[in-house]
Amino acid sequence: GMTRAVNPSKLTRRSSVKGTQAFMPPEALDVPPRYNEKLDVFSFGNCITTTLTHEWPNPSHPTAYDKGRAILRTEFERRRRQIDLLSAREEELFLSLIKRCLEGDATIRPSSAEIVSEVKQIESTLQSTEPSATSQVQQAMSQLQQQFDEERQQHRTQLAKLKRDVSRLQNEIVTATSEKEALQTHIQLHEDKGSTQPSNIKMYRFNTKCIRTISDGEKRKCYVIAVNENGFLAVADQLNNCICLFDSNGTLSTVFQVKENEKMETFYTGIEFTRRNNIAIADCCSKRILIYTIKGEHIRTIVAKSKTYGVAVNKRGIYFCEAKRKCVSVYSEEGEFQFEFGTAGSGGHGQFRRPVSVAFGPDGLLYVVDASDCTIQVFTELGTFVRQFKVEIGQPDEICISNNGHVLISFPYSNEIGIFSVDGQLLHKIAFQSTPESVRLNEKGEIMLPDGENSILVYRVYWNF
Repeated sequence: GMTRAVNPSKLTRRSSVKGTQAFMPPEALDVPPRYNEKLDVFSFGNCITTTLTHEWPNPSHPTAYDKGRAILRTEFERRRRQIDLLSAREEELFLSLIKRCLEGDATIRPSSAEIVSEVKQIESTLQSTEPSATSQVQQAMSQLQQQFDEERQQHRTQLAKLKRDVSRLQNEIVTATSEKEALQTHIQLHEDKGSTQPSNIKMYRFNTKCIRTISDGEKRKCYVIAVNENGFLAVADQLNNCICLFDSNGTLSTVFQVKENEKMETFYTGIEFTRRNNIAIADCCSKRILIYTIKGEHIRTIVAKSKTYGVAVNKRGIYFCEAKRKCVSVYSEEGEFQFEFGTAGSGGHGQFRRPVSVAFGPDGLLYVVDASDCTIQVFTELGTFVRQFKVEIGQPDEICISNNGHVLISFPYSNEIGIFSVDGQLLHKIAFQSTPESVRLNEKGEIMLPDGENSILVYRVYWNF
């Protein structure tokens, strides 16, 4: 800069002008030029604008004309095009200093000491309000880490979903394999056309005897029942609109009201323990499946499209009949619809006239009672038809399957329970004075059925070889 000139008074000729003209103040272009340290101050103002805008100084003409009248522009105004490129933040910090440095009168320009002080003040302001390079790097690293964590979580979620899909496919393969084996077994059992009884089912003569009754002594109307693997008994009391739970010794342990809707009429057509040991109740009138804990806490309600009949449960979920829609519907225990199967018609093979009850056998096959067609149809858990048989002794209602494959069916119009082989051959009948609306087997293989009033009758089966 000119402040370093040892003897600036000797620089008096045009050929001796030093510096870049676009950065020079007006006094440097006078004849003779006038030099002092304020020349560098003017150049510094230009350097600030060039650094901030990345534009080379290109001052406009010093004279402007307005309606034929000449107006002299200041050095600052001559650089207005470049000044206008500054951002609002840059103007806030530097505009005052630039304007003072670009004064045409050298005596008004700030001294070097004043500039140093003001630049330090600007630097202090930036440090307190603007993030440092280190903090910017740290912020960028933090953002990258956050992005990485989010992507890693997404990948973990996708991996978990893939594992669930693989597990589901493996289960479906196992199910399909078991279904294939069941179908092959069924075909082999019926290859001998001269035989009406499967070769692996032995014919027995039955004797039954009522060994005890279960009751708490209260006036009730015991309608449908369920028994879990631990021998606990759930009874739907139609009279008092409640569920009674008895332990394996026949002692009443819990009674809870079904309060899903107190104003709505109820009629229980099925009850079953779920795999989580909750209780699923089919309420025909409200077209619902109600799910309660064994302590009587309402968990959720599954709303069907028509009246609900019967309940059966396996690992896929809750199965129940919709008689009006002529189908069997399947929901998860969480209340999500899975699928349905069955169409209207007679003759079986997946066609129903009035399906009213469902039960799973020990082989995993689902038995469906068609009351109007007097037919028992057998399906895989996915709804694939396997076989069917007619019952000739009356209109069937409730059904359950023993561990050795015998089929127990209630016939309320004739006050009987029928015991059948898996292909429909009648093996034994039990007659009752009251109407057996429901039938179940406990963990000992004893037959349990409500008497329609206050008690549950327990029958022991005696096998005569």
